[in-house]
Amino acid sequence: MYAFIINAQSGHGKGRRIWEKVRKKADRLGLEYEFYLTNQKADVAKAFEALARNQELKAVIAVGGDGTVQGMLSHVMDLDLPLGVIPAGSGNDFARALAVPPSPEQALDYVLNGTVSDMDLIQIDERYGLTIAGTGLDAEVAFHFDHSWYKQTLSAVKLGTLGYLFSLLAVFLKFQPVSLSLTIDGKTYDYKNVWMAAVGNTPYYGGGMKVCPAAKPDDGMLEICLIHGGTPLKLLFGILPRIF
Repeated sequence: MYAFIINAQSGHGKGRRIWEKVRKKADRLGLEYEFYLTNQKADVAKAFEALARNQELKAVIAVGGDGTVQGMLSHVMDLDLPLGVIPAGSGNDFARALAVPPSPEQALDYVLNGTVSDMDLIQIDERYGLTIAGTGLDAEVAFHFDHSWYKQTLSAVKLGTLGYLFSLLAVFLKFQPVSLSLTIDGKTYDYKNVWMAAVGNTPYYGGGMKVCPAAKPDDGMLEICLIHGGTPLKLLFGILPRIF
Protein backbone atom coordinates (compact mmCIF):
# COMPACT_ATOMS: atom_id res chain seq x y z
CA MET A 1 0.00 0.00 0.00
CA TYR A 2 1.30 3.41 -1.02
CA ALA A 3 0.01 6.81 0.03
CA PHE A 4 0.09 9.77 -2.35
CA ILE A 5 -0.18 13.24 -0.85
CA ILE A 6 -0.88 15.79 -3.53
CA ASN A 7 -0.43 19.51 -3.16
CA ALA A 8 -3.25 20.70 -5.40
CA GLN A 9 -1.84 24.26 -5.30
CA SER A 10 1.73 23.27 -6.14
CA GLY A 11 3.05 24.89 -9.28
CA HIS A 12 -0.12 27.02 -9.31
CA GLY A 13 -2.38 24.08 -10.07
CA LYS A 14 0.18 21.85 -11.78
CA GLY A 15 0.10 19.43 -8.86
CA ARG A 16 -3.48 18.37 -9.57
CA ARG A 17 -2.83 17.95 -13.31
CA ILE A 18 0.28 15.86 -12.74
CA TRP A 19 -1.55 13.73 -10.19
CA GLU A 20 -4.13 12.77 -12.81
CA LYS A 21 -1.34 11.41 -15.02
CA VAL A 22 0.24 9.58 -12.08
CA ARG A 23 -3.11 8.18 -11.05
CA LYS A 24 -3.79 6.73 -14.50
CA LYS A 25 -0.35 5.10 -14.54
CA ALA A 26 -0.86 3.70 -11.03
CA ASP A 27 -4.19 2.21 -12.05
CA ARG A 28 -2.67 0.60 -15.13
CA LEU A 29 -0.02 -0.97 -12.91
CA GLY A 30 -2.66 -2.27 -10.53
CA LEU A 31 -0.99 -0.38 -7.70
CA GLU A 32 -2.69 -0.50 -4.31
CA TYR A 33 -2.79 3.06 -3.01
CA GLU A 34 -4.72 5.79 -1.29
CA PHE A 35 -4.43 9.49 -1.96
CA TYR A 36 -5.04 12.82 -0.28
CA LEU A 37 -5.53 16.13 -2.08
CA THR A 38 -4.28 18.98 0.09
CA ASN A 39 -4.57 22.74 -0.16
CA GLN A 40 -3.09 23.87 3.15
CA LYS A 41 -0.95 22.67 6.07
CA ALA A 42 -3.99 21.53 8.06
CA ASP A 43 -4.93 19.15 5.24
CA VAL A 44 -1.46 17.58 5.35
CA ALA A 45 -1.69 17.08 9.11
CA LYS A 46 -5.09 15.39 8.77
CA ALA A 47 -3.77 13.12 6.02
CA PHE A 48 -0.91 11.92 8.20
CA GLU A 49 -3.26 11.36 11.12
CA ALA A 50 -5.13 8.92 8.91
CA LEU A 51 -1.92 7.33 7.62
CA ALA A 52 -0.71 6.69 11.16
CA ARG A 53 -3.50 4.12 11.49
CA ASN A 54 -2.51 2.25 8.32
CA GLN A 55 -0.32 -0.71 9.24
CA GLU A 56 0.17 -1.83 5.61
CA LEU A 57 1.74 1.39 4.35
CA LYS A 58 5.02 0.91 2.46
CA ALA A 59 5.89 4.49 1.58
CA VAL A 60 4.55 8.03 1.26
CA ILE A 61 4.88 9.75 -2.12
CA ALA A 62 4.65 13.53 -2.39
CA VAL A 63 3.23 15.03 -5.57
CA GLY A 64 4.42 18.62 -5.44
CA GLY A 65 7.50 20.80 -5.21
CA ASP A 66 10.18 21.53 -2.66
CA GLY A 67 7.74 23.27 -0.32
CA THR A 68 5.48 20.22 -0.38
CA VAL A 69 8.32 17.91 0.59
CA GLN A 70 9.42 20.32 3.31
CA GLY A 71 5.91 20.46 4.75
CA MET A 72 5.68 16.68 4.90
CA LEU A 73 9.12 15.96 6.27
CA SER A 74 8.43 15.98 10.00
CA HIS A 75 5.29 13.87 9.53
CA VAL A 76 7.17 11.25 7.51
CA MET A 77 9.90 11.16 10.14
CA ASP A 78 7.28 10.46 12.83
CA LEU A 79 5.96 7.51 10.84
CA ASP A 80 9.47 6.28 9.98
CA LEU A 81 8.49 5.58 6.37
CA PRO A 82 10.31 6.05 3.04
CA LEU A 83 9.48 9.28 1.22
CA GLY A 84 9.27 9.51 -2.56
CA VAL A 85 8.57 12.55 -4.71
CA ILE A 86 6.84 13.21 -8.02
CA PRO A 87 8.02 16.70 -9.10
CA ALA A 88 5.12 19.11 -9.58
CA GLY A 89 6.38 22.45 -8.25
CA SER A 90 8.05 25.57 -9.54
CA GLY A 91 11.63 24.62 -8.70
CA ASN A 92 11.71 20.86 -7.98
CA ASP A 93 15.29 21.09 -6.73
CA PHE A 94 15.01 18.13 -4.36
CA ALA A 95 13.76 15.89 -7.17
CA ARG A 96 16.50 17.27 -9.43
CA ALA A 97 19.16 16.36 -6.86
CA LEU A 98 17.87 12.78 -6.80
CA ALA A 99 17.71 12.60 -10.62
CA VAL A 100 13.95 11.97 -10.56
CA PRO A 101 12.66 12.22 -14.16
CA PRO A 102 10.44 15.24 -14.88
CA SER A 103 7.86 13.05 -16.63
CA PRO A 104 5.11 12.07 -14.13
CA GLU A 105 4.87 8.54 -15.47
CA GLN A 106 8.64 8.01 -15.48
CA ALA A 107 8.91 9.59 -12.03
CA LEU A 108 6.42 7.06 -10.69
CA ASP A 109 8.46 4.20 -12.13
CA TYR A 110 11.59 5.71 -10.62
CA VAL A 111 10.02 5.90 -7.16
CA LEU A 112 8.46 2.45 -7.24
CA ASN A 113 11.58 0.70 -8.55
CA GLY A 114 14.20 2.74 -6.74
CA THR A 115 16.30 1.81 -3.74
CA VAL A 116 15.44 3.13 -0.28
CA SER A 117 18.40 4.98 1.22
CA ASP A 118 19.10 7.20 4.21
CA MET A 119 19.54 10.93 3.71
CA ASP A 120 21.12 13.68 5.77
CA LEU A 121 19.01 16.53 7.13
CA ILE A 122 19.59 20.20 7.89
CA GLN A 123 18.27 21.13 11.33
CA ILE A 124 17.52 24.73 12.31
CA ASP A 125 16.05 24.88 15.81
CA GLU A 126 13.06 22.51 15.62
CA ARG A 127 12.79 22.60 11.82
CA TYR A 128 14.32 20.19 9.34
CA GLY A 129 15.22 20.58 5.68
CA LEU A 130 16.55 18.42 2.86
CA THR A 131 18.03 20.86 0.36
CA ILE A 132 19.60 24.28 1.09
CA ALA A 133 19.20 26.89 3.80
CA GLY A 134 20.29 30.39 2.84
CA THR A 135 20.45 33.91 4.16
CA GLY A 136 21.22 37.20 2.50
CA LEU A 137 20.71 38.09 -1.15
CA ASP A 138 19.50 34.62 -2.16
CA ALA A 139 16.88 34.51 0.59
CA GLU A 140 15.63 37.97 -0.39
CA VAL A 141 15.41 36.90 -4.02
CA ALA A 142 13.45 33.75 -3.13
CA PHE A 143 11.00 35.78 -1.03
CA HIS A 144 10.56 38.33 -3.82
CA PHE A 145 9.95 35.63 -6.43
CA ASP A 146 7.43 33.77 -4.24
CA HIS A 147 5.39 36.97 -3.93
CA SER A 148 5.84 38.20 -7.51
CA TRP A 149 3.08 38.60 -10.07
CA TYR A 150 5.08 36.69 -12.71
CA LYS A 151 5.80 33.50 -10.74
CA GLN A 152 2.61 31.77 -11.84
CA THR A 153 3.06 32.63 -15.52
CA LEU A 154 6.72 31.68 -15.79
CA SER A 155 6.35 28.52 -13.74
CA ALA A 156 3.51 27.38 -15.96
CA VAL A 157 5.80 27.46 -19.01
CA LYS A 158 8.77 25.96 -17.13
CA LEU A 159 10.71 29.24 -16.94
CA GLY A 160 10.92 29.48 -13.18
CA THR A 161 14.68 30.15 -13.30
CA LEU A 162 14.02 33.20 -15.49
CA GLY A 163 11.69 34.45 -12.78
CA TYR A 164 14.47 34.15 -10.23
CA LEU A 165 16.67 36.25 -12.52
CA PHE A 166 14.00 38.96 -12.67
CA SER A 167 13.74 38.94 -8.89
CA LEU A 168 17.52 38.98 -8.55
CA LEU A 169 17.75 42.20 -10.54
CA ALA A 170 14.92 43.77 -8.54
CA VAL A 171 16.45 42.87 -5.16
CA PHE A 172 20.07 43.48 -6.14
CA LEU A 173 19.52 47.20 -6.66
CA LYS A 174 18.48 47.65 -3.02
CA PHE A 175 20.41 44.97 -1.15
CA GLN A 176 23.17 45.93 1.29
CA PRO A 177 25.87 43.40 2.32
CA VAL A 178 26.13 42.54 6.02
CA SER A 179 28.63 41.22 8.57
CA LEU A 180 28.32 37.53 9.42
CA SER A 181 29.79 35.08 11.93
CA LEU A 182 29.90 31.36 11.16
CA THR A 183 30.59 28.72 13.79
CA ILE A 184 31.74 25.45 12.24
CA ASP A 185 32.77 22.50 14.42
CA GLY A 186 33.27 24.83 17.37
CA LYS A 187 35.38 27.40 15.53
CA THR A 188 34.01 30.84 14.68
CA TYR A 189 34.79 32.72 11.48
CA ASP A 190 33.92 36.41 11.00
CA TYR A 191 33.23 37.95 7.61
CA LYS A 192 32.37 41.44 6.41
CA ASN A 193 30.48 42.59 3.32
CA VAL A 194 28.65 39.28 2.99
CA TRP A 195 26.26 39.06 0.06
CA MET A 196 24.92 35.61 0.76
CA ALA A 197 25.55 32.41 2.68
CA ALA A 198 24.07 29.04 1.75
CA VAL A 199 24.34 25.73 3.59
CA GLY A 200 23.66 22.87 1.22
CA ASN A 201 22.67 19.25 1.64
CA THR A 202 21.97 19.07 -2.10
CA PRO A 203 23.46 21.14 -4.95
CA TYR A 204 20.47 23.09 -6.26
CA TYR A 205 17.97 25.74 -5.33
CA GLY A 206 15.89 28.34 -7.15
CA GLY A 207 14.87 25.99 -9.96
CA GLY A 208 18.28 24.61 -10.91
CA MET A 209 20.85 27.11 -9.63
CA LYS A 210 23.87 25.03 -8.61
CA VAL A 211 25.03 26.98 -5.57
CA CYS A 212 26.59 24.04 -3.67
CA PRO A 213 27.89 21.83 -6.49
CA ALA A 214 29.75 19.38 -4.25
CA ALA A 215 26.84 18.77 -1.87
CA LYS A 216 25.66 15.18 -1.49
CA PRO A 217 22.65 14.27 0.64
CA ASP A 218 24.15 11.08 2.04
CA ASP A 219 27.78 11.91 2.89
CA GLY A 220 27.23 13.16 6.44
CA MET A 221 28.41 16.68 5.59
CA LEU A 222 26.96 20.04 4.59
CA GLU A 223 28.56 22.29 1.99
CA ILE A 224 28.82 26.04 2.58
CA CYS A 225 28.75 28.68 -0.14
CA LEU A 226 29.75 32.12 1.13
CA ILE A 227 30.01 35.17 -1.12
CA HIS A 228 31.63 38.19 0.48
CA GLY A 229 33.64 41.23 -0.52
CA GLY A 230 34.01 42.33 -4.11
CA THR A 231 32.13 44.97 -6.01
CA PRO A 232 28.47 44.73 -7.03
CA LEU A 233 29.51 44.54 -10.68
CA LYS A 234 31.87 41.63 -10.03
CA LEU A 235 29.14 39.81 -8.14
CA LEU A 236 26.53 40.39 -10.82
CA PHE A 237 28.64 39.61 -13.88
CA GLY A 238 31.48 37.46 -12.54
CA ILE A 239 30.15 35.27 -9.75
CA LEU A 240 26.39 34.85 -10.02
CA PRO A 241 26.47 33.67 -13.68
CA ARG A 242 28.48 30.64 -12.50
CA ILE A 243 25.56 29.68 -10.26
CA PHE A 244 22.86 30.20 -12.84
